[in-house]
Amino acid sequence: MNKKNHTRFWVAGCLLISSFQLHAYDIYAGAHGGVAMMEDSEITDSTVPGVQVDLGFDEGLTASGVLGLRSDQYRSEVEFSYMKNDLDNINVQGLNVDPATIGLSGDVTALMGFVNAYYDFDLGNNIRPFVGAGVGFARIKADGALQGVPLDFSNKDTNFAWNAGAGIGYMVSEQVTLELRYRYISSSDPEFDTTTSTFASHNFTAGVRFEF
Repeated sequence: MNKKNHTRFWVAGCLLISSFQLHAYDIYAGAHGGVAMMEDSEITDSTVPGVQVDLGFDEGLTASGVLGLRSDQYRSEVEFSYMKNDLDNINVQGLNVDPATIGLSGDVTALMGFVNAYYDFDLGNNIRPFVGAGVGFARIKADGALQGVPLDFSNKDTNFAWNAGAGIGYMVSEQVTLELRYRYISSSDPEFDTTTSTFASHNFTAGVRFEF
């Protein structure tokens, strides 16, 4: 996804939100932070057919910010988020390798933008379970170093991404809601030079939402 497509994404998200009659909707802003549990990334290289390398990652951190609209039990929002995970292990054709033993280190970071939609369940009290999903893009970057020397490869790719999840909110007041949320995030397969990989993560976060 190039810069022009990024612009189209944000314009589409803004148009989605602005298409509603603002006087019937409450504007809100929010932020989340927590743990990103990235799934093993399956790596294949067109120059070495038939060989698959699985990269495992430590639990990482994720943070996000949103701006949206709420009408009764429905919410729509534009989100920007970030996550990072460090390389933990390597599996080559069933053989496990500790990266530290060969002096290899690395990490994967992702900058993501989504247009999300949520439905809040009204239980008649301050507790609001919710479900939601979204689509957008993920700018994925892989960095690595061998014996302290950075590896030279094309390490960035931008892809279609999506998310789905559920959580629970607690209304502290009419304007403030605390949230606990789980989301599954995935993207189309990132490509780096001749290498194709996979990207998916289970994210557990806590956050707060302010209505204006």
